[in-house]
Amino acid sequence: MANDDLDKIFGTTLTDMVADIGRSVAQAAEQLSVDQLKALKNYPQELRDLGIPPVFYHMQDVDVELKVVMEMSSSTEEGQRSRIGTFIFGPKLTQTDTLDSKSASTMRMRFAPGPVDESRSLDGNDGN
Repeated sequence: MANDDLDKIFGTTLTDMVADIGRSVAQAAEQLSVDQLKALKNYPQELRDLGIPPVFYHMQDVDVELKVVMEMSSSTEEGQRSRIGTFIFGPKLTQTDTLDSKSASTMRMRFAPGPVDESRSLDGNDGN
C-alpha cells in the first residue's frame, strides 16, 4: 500500500466509507449483469442443443463488515526553565503528560436486492 493510499484512508469519514461501500456493491452488481448479458449472447449453441440452458447469477445478499480501529497518543513535556527560574526553583524537573486513547468499532451491513419502482424515472423525477 502506497503512502497516498494511507492518506486517503485516514482522510475519509465513516459516512464516506459506508457510501463508497454501497457504490461498490451497486457497481459490482451492475457489472455482473452486463458481463452475463455479453456471455448470454455468446452462449454456445451446442450446449443449448444438449439441453443445458444458460444461467444468470445475481447478488442475493451482500454482507459487509467494516472494522475501524483508532489509536492516538499525545505527549507533552514541560519546557526548560530560564536562568531565573532555575535559581528560584532549582534545576529543571521534567514533567511529562501522556495521553493514550484506543477505540474500535465494528459495523455490519447487509445489502439485499429489491424491486425497482419503474413508475419513477431513473433520474429521480416522477414525471411531473
